[in-house]
Amino acid sequence: MTYVFSEAFYKGDVKNMTILEQEVTKFINGEILNINLLMDMYKEYVSWPSKDKYYYIPILVMLLKEYRRSMVTSI
Repeated sequence: MTYVFSEAFYKGDVKNMTILEQEVTKFINGEILNINLLMDMYKEYVSWPSKDKYYYIPILVMLLKEYRRSMVTSI
């Protein structure tokens, strides 16, 4: 059976996760996202295979929005 993420992601094996999976794990755990890695992925998405674009772009956009939201401060 195929899933959106790798087996490493579902097993919690951070060492063998993709960069995107590692950032999703950070998001799930409430940790600070690495904006440099997210922006690098954003710049490179045009070269991704169509299947990856279909599944990963919405996740990447959500992570970028979350990073932006987390940077907003209340006065």
